[in-house]
Formats: sequence, C-alpha cells, structure tokens
Amino acid sequence: MDQQQLTRFFKKVRKTDSCWIWTGALSDCDYGLFGIKGQMLYSHRLMWEHHHGPIPEGLFVCHDCDNPSCVNPEHLKLGTHQDNMDDMKRKGRGAKTTLSPEIVEKILDMSNGVRYYNLSEIAKACGVSRRKVEATIRNRP
Repeated sequence: MDQQQLTRFFKKVRKTDSCWIWTGALSDCDYGLFGIKGQMLYSHRLMWEHHHGPIPEGLFVCHDCDNPSCVNPEHLKLGTHQDNMDDMKRKGRGAKTTLSPEIVEKILDMSNGVRYYNLSEIAKACGVSRRKVEATIRNRP
C-alpha cells in the first residue's frame, strides 16, 4: 500500500486495548474489506503484508484472537488451512456448535444493555461468530 492508501486504511481501524477493530466494510464472515484500485481485499491480509511482507503461497493469515474483524498485527499469524481448522476445533468453534444457555443469556444481555455493543464485539466477548450472535438475537440459534 502506498502512503495515501495507508492513511485511508488506518482511518478505518479502531484500536482497543487488545484488538484493532476494522470499522470499514465487512465480508459475510465479518472479515474486513478494503478497496484498492477497484479490488476488494481482506484488511487482515493487507495488515500482515504491511508489517511482515508477502504471504507465502498456500498459507493463510489466521487470527489468534478469533475476531475476524481484527487487524492488530500482534494477533495475526501464518498457518495452513489445516492449522486454522485444527485451531477452530481446539477452541470449539465448529459450524455446528450449540450455544450454552449462559452464552445465549450473555448475548441477549449485551444486545439489550444500556451500553451499545456491536455484533462483532458481542461475538468476540462470547467466543462465537457474528452470524451466531445475529441468529441468537433473532431467536434462531
């Protein structure tokens, strides 16, 4: 990215004590998207390349924090698809996971509370996907 693109990129990053949350466009799976020369690219991959250089062929940029909208370079690591799937399984993040009553209650409390939490923040706090949060709020877990 050139300096103008970097400036535009970082205007879409909200740094917290832990994650750097992408506030721009998101993919269906909550990964940040950033447009360069008419092409939408994943923001976490751009951040990796900005800090570490090119991504070797066959490797993915994975999130240690399990927050797909995070672009904090400290939370990003390279891995294979299998590494990523093993990490997901180890953390109980399979597509068919059923939420415990405690997690459902936490999601609903955070979505109805006095303080506003966006879906990505709720998802991170509860260790689930943003889609799972949306489905729970709509009463369709």
